[in-house]
Amino acid sequence: MKKRSVILMAVMLMVMLAGILPAQQSRQVFVRDVLDSPQKYYNLTVQITGEVTRVVTPQTPSDRGYYELLDNSDKTIRVVANTLPAPQTQVTVVGIVQISPSNQEAYIREANRFGDVPQPGAGTTLPPPQEKPDYLMYALIGLIAVIVVVLLAVLLRKPAGAPQAAQVAPTTIPPMEPSVAAPSPVQSAKATKQVSTHEVNQAVGGLRTKAVPDPLAQIVVLVGPNQGKGYPLGYETTLGRVTGDIILEDESVSRKHARIVFAKRTYTVENLSQTNPVIVNSQRIESSKELSDGDEIICGTVKLQFKLL
Repeated sequence: MKKRSVILMAVMLMVMLAGILPAQQSRQVFVRDVLDSPQKYYNLTVQITGEVTRVVTPQTPSDRGYYELLDNSDKTIRVVANTLPAPQTQVTVVGIVQISPSNQEAYIREANRFGDVPQPGAGTTLPPPQEKPDYLMYALIGLIAVIVVVLLAVLLRKPAGAPQAAQVAPTTIPPMEPSVAAPSPVQSAKATKQVSTHEVNQAVGGLRTKAVPDPLAQIVVLVGPNQGKGYPLGYETTLGRVTGDIILEDESVSRKHARIVFAKRTYTVENLSQTNPVIVNSQRIESSKELSDGDEIICGTVKLQFKLL
């Protein structure tokens, strides 16, 4: 039992070490790469260096402003930020790639920004700023590596003077007991009693059945949390970020966003959100819409697909 606990602890620490290393690095990419393959970079942290060409301030306090960034690939991408830089400045942006539900274009949600230096004259470029090394994180990684090595050393060490395995005594096979004659068919018939289905149901607590729609259907996540996972649909299935039968943990999804209802051998999707739309095959749904096999449903930035089974 002790050996199993040591192995389990070592595996957990190695998994932690493997998860910390890639999380600390952001990918240096070009705007063209993100725009050409938005699904590849969706929800990934990227780093882009370029010039601020346009700044749009928020119209209301609840809105967030954005600016457009032009890099060396001659492509421009929209960056949503809480604080906006000045136009014609050279910045390095670290942020998460998102996809707009209205036009399916990629944009960046800013997490950090470096630079904000005015753009120099023509022919001059500024190198991207160098991030300071995270010494505390490196120390934590080193500590975890040392603990893993020590645990493996303790596990693999053989104790000195370990006693040899005791010899196994030969097994004695007891003599066979005389076989008992099988009961005759007449005796078996007397010992057997036929019972009804009602008596069987009472003995096991009654039959428990649950009606399911016909035909069966499911929704599969194409873009968003749990990508590739399928969720079976019942007679009434609610989708939402906080409450519902299917939870879509994405900040663009409303608490209670949509509902899929099965009636008269037909599945229908209904919009329950007053702020975020439900889009079926690029068409915004105000109240409800009948679904067909293969239809694409968008809730916020999460893309789903309706499939008949």
